[in-house]
Amino acid sequence: MEKDWSVQDGSDCDLNELPLVRTWPGLAPHAEAVERLVLMGAIEDDEIRDVLMRTPRGVHALPLPICEESVHIESSALRMPWWSDVDAPNSLLPGIYETAQVIQMMEVVRGDSVMLVAPRGNWWTEVLMQLGASRLRVVEIDDGRREELQRRWDELRLDIVADAVGCSVEWCGLGEAYEDAPEGGWNRILVTGGLPRVPIGLLMRLSYEGI
Repeated sequence: MEKDWSVQDGSDCDLNELPLVRTWPGLAPHAEAVERLVLMGAIEDDEIRDVLMRTPRGVHALPLPICEESVHIESSALRMPWWSDVDAPNSLLPGIYETAQVIQMMEVVRGDSVMLVAPRGNWWTEVLMQLGASRLRVVEIDDGRREELQRRWDELRLDIVADAVGCSVEWCGLGEAYEDAPEGGWNRILVTGGLPRVPIGLLMRLSYEGI
C-alpha cells in the first residue's frame, strides 16, 4: 500500500528508528557567550572582552529555582533578578550584550573617575572597577537597595579586590551625589534607565572632556 502524503498523522512513524539524543541543546557557558559576541563583532575592545570573561553576572543574581548548573541562565539575554521585588525599578541585572555595548561606549581608561547612577545590581560596578576606574561612586536612590548592594559587595569580598586594584568605591544616595566631586569633574558618568528623569545637575559635574 502506497503512502498517502496528504495524510500526516504520524501513524506509520517508527520511533525506534529515530536517532538517540546524546546531548540536549542548551545555553553556552558565560565565557563562551562572551567569545561569541567577539566573533559577531559586538565586542571589539580586547580589554573589555577580558574583563567580561572574568566577571560573570551570575554571582550578582539571586539564586534561581533551577537545580542543574549546566543550564547557564546567566549567559542568556534574559535580565536576571538581583533584588527580591522584581517589579520594583532597577531590580534586574542587564544582559551581556547590553553590558558590552554600554561599557564600550563609555571608553573608560585606567585611572578614570566614574559615577554610576542607578546601578541595577553590582555587576556593572565590578566591570568598571576591573576596567581600571580609580574612583567609583555608586548612586542608588533607594536606601534599602543601597544597603543590600553594599552588603553583597562585601559578601563577595569585592571590597578586598577593589583595594588590590586601587579602586576607591563609594556608595551614596542622590542627594550626596553632588558632593565632593573630583577636581575638574568626573571623567565618566553613566545614568541608567532606572531613573524617571536624567539628573541634569549631576551631568554638570562631568569633566570638560568627559563622557
